[in-house]
Order: sequence, then structure tokens, then C-alpha cells
Amino acid sequence: MKQMTKGMMALLCAAGMAGGSQAANVSMKAQCVTVASGCYELQTNMTMSAANTYLLDGVILVGDGAALTIEPGTLIRGQNTRTTAVPYRPGMLIIKRGGKIYANGTASQPIIFTDEWDNNVPGQTAGPVSRTYEYRGGNSTPYTLTDTYDYSKPGNLHGVWGGIVLCGKAFNNWDNKNTLGTGEINCEGMDVGLGITGGGRDDDDSSGVVKYVQIRYGGSILISNKEINGYTMYGVGRGTEQHHIEVFNNQDDTFEWFGGTVNSKYLVAWAPGDDTFDSDCGFRGKNQFLFGVQRNMGGTGRESGCSDKGMEMDGFEVQTAPGRTLWSASAWYNITLVGWMGPNDGNGKQKNVAIQMRDGASPQINHSIFMDFGGNGSDTYTPATFIENRDDTADRIANNPATHFVTDNLLANWPTDTATNYLGTTIGPAYLYTSQRPGKQAHIKDCVFWHIPQLYPTEVDAALIAKFGTSNSDKGPWFTTGLGSYAGWATDASQNNVVDIFSDSSTYMPIRARTQVPVTNRLFAATVPAAYSNSVAGVDVTFIDPRGSNDAVIASAPVPNDGWLSPVSYRGAFDSYHNWARGWTTMERMGLFGSSSAAGTEVTNVTITAFNVATPVAYFHTQKGVTYRVKVATIVSGPYTTLSELEGTGELVSYLDVGATDPTKFYKVVAVAFE
Repeated sequence: MKQMTKGMMALLCAAGMAGGSQAANVSMKAQCVTVASGCYELQTNMTMSAANTYLLDGVILVGDGAALTIEPGTLIRGQNTRTTAVPYRPGMLIIKRGGKIYANGTASQPIIFTDEWDNNVPGQTAGPVSRTYEYRGGNSTPYTLTDTYDYSKPGNLHGVWGGIVLCGKAFNNWDNKNTLGTGEINCEGMDVGLGITGGGRDDDDSSGVVKYVQIRYGGSILISNKEINGYTMYGVGRGTEQHHIEVFNNQDDTFEWFGGTVNSKYLVAWAPGDDTFDSDCGFRGKNQFLFGVQRNMGGTGRESGCSDKGMEMDGFEVQTAPGRTLWSASAWYNITLVGWMGPNDGNGKQKNVAIQMRDGASPQINHSIFMDFGGNGSDTYTPATFIENRDDTADRIANNPATHFVTDNLLANWPTDTATNYLGTTIGPAYLYTSQRPGKQAHIKDCVFWHIPQLYPTEVDAALIAKFGTSNSDKGPWFTTGLGSYAGWATDASQNNVVDIFSDSSTYMPIRARTQVPVTNRLFAATVPAAYSNSVAGVDVTFIDPRGSNDAVIASAPVPNDGWLSPVSYRGAFDSYHNWARGWTTMERMGLFGSSSAAGTEVTNVTITAFNVATPVAYFHTQKGVTYRVKVATIVSGPYTTLSELEGTGELVSYLDVGATDPTKFYKVVAVAFE
């Protein structure tokens, strides 16, 4: 097998030279200390240079006290288990607690993590590649597959290597400890003796910086029936900076949070093999500007290759002893999620739902778009958004997520558990629950639900009640112990949600455009037994313009300005004129946003309504080199006069109207080219 590894390295060198690049291939195994079979630890500081290509030939750990710095434009390849020659140990990168990563990509030079053969990278010509590799699907059986894959197209390849894991020291809720702060979550699929855990007593802990990073084709099996996510966070603290991260074609979830408090912006997920955004174990951070598109990836087994929930939100697993309660009190803003219209699997299980909440989860979901979820439209009673009842412990029943939708978000209503932080100070709920806004502990506000099956039952909908029942079973998307039917969490007028059930007219679509093609059957590979393969119907997105349209252009209220959140006034991940995912993502390279000739449409004449009358601010995305005028009027129809001109930077910018106090003022931003 050493000959195979050398041969693979030679192949990579040849591929790099053929593409015009003279980059050296650097094995990360050689930089590390062997700590277990297939696992190697970096114990000193190291910088990855963009002049080289780095091979993750096994599980590469960044140890406590070590720092890994990655230059913009660096290419890192995760090797398949057929190359590493260690079962369940593909190439992957884990930042241990106390270790640091500084992945400093830029919009023009993103850092790319991908597989051994991917030629859709700078310096090479994208196209078909023949390769032999090991694949394990949901049944964990290894298959050696030989085929040709075209890396210039989105395709269905996934699970070829591992992924990226960050482990931090923030509080979490884990099952096996009775004292809050002592629970450490073992990295799923890794040997317990290696001490690869996340969690601790420091919510402000930093694991470093991750920005402008692509993660492609990962999600390999690490232990029987346990895949790795594309980007996983175990107890990561809010001192970590992370934004502009893309996970593309991953076998399991694209992003998953296990506890912690890390805040994230500008996350992109294409074709998850399971959930798009998954949070668990007392996650209490904030996320803004999240974009995900689902796809039936054709893997083996329901949890490996078939996009499941758009958002899966869990609180705790087993909660029977006092002293370790920590609810997942998280905040989510400006999400655009596009499903694949997957139907039920025939067993009453939901294959493709927008949001699932369970186990005491308490999310506040704001200013977001959920579309094309919940079935193919033939089953009126396939819900697209639901709260899952759980009846296996009294705590789960008492803390069913639906109770948070009717409970005021007051300090007195949060768990009273205390803990000792890393400084030795006793902390309680005032320290732990800081990410959310006033109102209810959980809400779905100012969101758009479009082209989905029936979202909620009415109080008198006997057919739905007969279909789902009112018991605490794993069926009831709307029924909760002691609350009866509570549809108001989604439809109460005060929530300002827009629900467009079953509509399939682009006239009302909340994004500018998307093209879908039907999928009637898909097998991952002919050599995988059909009994393990995904063959359900659905649609594939082949083109998407995710910029806001119709009901998404203006929200009823702004995102609160708390110093971290961007206080924009639209619904969804994008405003109506700028696609921030262009230029640095794999989606862009694949042409999923359209040809580069359409880039000029990024600048349009757009009106932005003022949302803070005390201190009016215009927040808007810009293109570098484009001049913008901020204009004001006393009525929305104008006339508008110019207040200021700003030069675009390629980022989000703001303009403050310092002396304005008139609550009737309205603002708009106009590209000078359109004046």
C-alpha cells in the first residue's frame, strides 16, 4: 500500500504539472507525530503555503498549543481510505481543544479542501477523471468502485474523504456528566482514548479563524453508520471567527454545531447527504446569511445521500438528572433554504422537511426563506415544518420545543442551573443565554414559506388530526402535550410570516429564479446493491439566482442591531441585487449561478426602506469599483434627494443619516450607473 500512496502522489504531481502548476505535494503525515493507527498530530506551529498542495493522508490533528496557518489560495486534498490503507480513517483535519487554525482565504483566493482527483481547481483543467476508490454508504459496507467522474459538473459524488472538525472549550449539554461544564463531547467516530473532545467552561474561547473556505466531496464513514459532516463544531466558542464557508456534496450534514456559542455568517451548503444545518447539545450561538440547496445525492441508506431536513435543531439527548440542563437557545437570521421536494419514505418518516425541532430546542428563526420542501405536492398531509414530540423521558415532554413558543424570553423562565466557568466564577442563565432577542423563547418571525405542502392544521381539520393523531409519538408536527393544537407558532399575524402553500408560480417566488429537473431514480453506482440505494423521486436544481424577490425584498421589521448582526431589512440570505456567494464558491465554478456574462445584473436600481427611525442606517452589499448614491424621501414614492455617494468595496457597507429623526423618512441606494 505504500507503493499505492507514492503512486497517488506521483499522479497528483503529474496532474499539477499538466495544469501548468509546479506545486510540490506535501504529506501532512510527515509533519506529525503518530498517535494511533491512521491518526497523526501536529504538535508545533505550521504554515501551509499556497505554493504547495497538501495531502491529508489520514486523520490529521492540530494539537493543544499548536497553530495551523493556511495561506489564501492553498489547495488541501483529503485522501480516500483506499489510499490511507486504514479502514474508517480517511484524510481529514481536526483542530483539538487548545489548538488553533488560521485559514485566511480571501474572496479572490479561497482555500480549497477537496479529494485526491478533483481537477476543478486553479491551474488545472476541469473535466472527467477515471479513478478507483472505496465508498461506504449508510449500511457501512465498503465498496471498491471504479468509474469516471466529471469534476466540471455538480454530480453526485460524496463521501470520498473526511472533513473539517473544530473542537473548542465552550459549554455544552452532554449526556454522561451531571455537572454543567464538565461534559465533553467525543468527536464522533474517533477513538475515545485519543481525547478528541469538545466542550468546557469558556463561552468566549477561540479556535482561530476560518474564512473563504471551500470543502468539497467529504463525509466519509468514520465508524459503522457514522459519517463525518463537512464542517463540524464541538463546543466552539464565540471567540472563533468564521464566515464565507462552503460545503459542497457532503455525504452527511454540511454544517453541524454540537453545543458551543460560535457565531457564523455567510455559510453556503450545496447538496447535503443528510441535514443542511444541524444544531445539537445546547448550541447557543447566532448565525446570519445562510444559504443551502438540497439534492437527492443517490447514496446508500436514508441518512447517507438523501437530503433530509433543512434545519434539524436538537436540545439534549437524555436528561434525567439535575445540574446539566442547557437548552439550545440559538438565533438564526437571513437563511435561504431550497429543498428537493422529496416525498415520504413510505414509513411515515419525513424525507425532506424545512425545520425540525425536538428535545427542548429553543430557536429564534428570523427573516428567512424556506421553499420547495416537504414532498412532491401529491400528499396534502406531508408537513414541511414541524415540531417533533418525544415521549421517552419526562423532561422531553415538559420541555417540548413548542412550549418555548408560548413562554416569554425572560431570565426567570430559563433554567436556573449554575456552573463554574474557566476563571472560577459562578455563572448562571444571565451568562449562558445571551444570543436571543426579547419576545418568546422561540419563534419563527418574518419568514417566507413558499411552494410547500400544507404547513399547519386548523383547529377543526379532522382529516389532519386523524392522519397524525394527538399522542406524543414521532408523528405529531403540531400537537404537544398540554398545549393541544398550536398552529399559531407559524401563522399568528404578529409573527409576520408569509405562507404560500403549493404555489408554483414564479410570479410570487421569493428568490429571483431557479431551474429544476425531475429525478425519478438514482443509484450511486451500479456496483452498489440496489437494496441499499436511494431511488426516490425529487428534483435537482440546475440553476439558481438566490437574490430576494417579491415578499422577500422588504421584511416587516429589521434585524436587530446588536453589534454583531447586520441590521438588514429583507428576508432570506440575499438582498434583491447582490449575490455574495458569487466569485469564491464551488457553486460559482460549476456555473450554478449562471454564466459570468450575467455578472452585470449584480448591480440594479434597488430601493431600501429605512428601518430605524431614531438612527436611520442604510446597509447594503456593494461591488468593488461601483459608485452608489444614498437617497432619502419623506414618502416611499419620493421624490428622493441624494445624501451621499459611496464607493463599493465588495463587502457590506453602511451609511448613517446622523441628524435624521423624522419617522416618515425612507431611503434607497442607487448605483450611479443606473441614474
